[in-house]
Amino acid sequence: MRPPPTTLTALALMILAAIPVEAGLRAQCRRQCDAAVAACVTSTRRRLRACHRQTLRRCRHEGLQVCAPATTTTTTTPVNQSTTSTSTTTGLTTTTLPECSTPFVGQWLIQNGNGGILVSDTCGLDDGRLQTGFSITGCTKARDPAGDLVDVLNGTIDTPIPSLRSVPGYEERHPSTPTSFEMGATIFTSSSGCTYNVFVDATDLIFDPGTSHYQGPTTLTIDRDCGGVSCSTVYSGTGYQS
Repeated sequence: MRPPPTTLTALALMILAAIPVEAGLRAQCRRQCDAAVAACVTSTRRRLRACHRQTLRRCRHEGLQVCAPATTTTTTTPVNQSTTSTSTTTGLTTTTLPECSTPFVGQWLIQNGNGGILVSDTCGLDDGRLQTGFSITGCTKARDPAGDLVDVLNGTIDTPIPSLRSVPGYEERHPSTPTSFEMGATIFTSSSGCTYNVFVDATDLIFDPGTSHYQGPTTLTIDRDCGGVSCSTVYSGTGYQS
């Protein structure tokens, strides 16, 4: 038996009334959780996508307090001068675990024998560089949300961002991939209110002929979000390990 028209109308009105509330909360979560997502990536060394999905899911189900940072105040007193600085942190903890091995340790340089390496620059960050570098310093073990041990690459990435010339890089590999890697980090800058997602992605790596060093297609991507306005700067070429 079909429900009477009045019942259908009431159900439709209830659904329509709920949509703006849900959409509004989603938008607020996206605007207010950038710092929490960045802290998740830095502290847990998980991928940006995983932290972003987990943080926004919790925010939608538990409320905006999930992304409310804990504020701590640190006071230092030099000679004849006192200053107070405020920083925001989230209640995330890390555990020191054993090191692991990786063949990708070393200095890396992205070059293009046919010209420049700039692919696109909607952020306007390019400084005219014809090559760009990053380093991989080692590998450590970490536990993912399921409690399993995963390999995490550590290193730094050079960027054209004036306030972030070098950023730390982390990458969760599970399982290990012998011929590719991705390493990056998410950084929130309080001075500009922008979040930067910086990562390098190397694929189809092979040994440089006559050496034990890798080379292969490598891309540096910088995604920036400032108050919901997004852009990207991308460099691509051949990555050479030394």
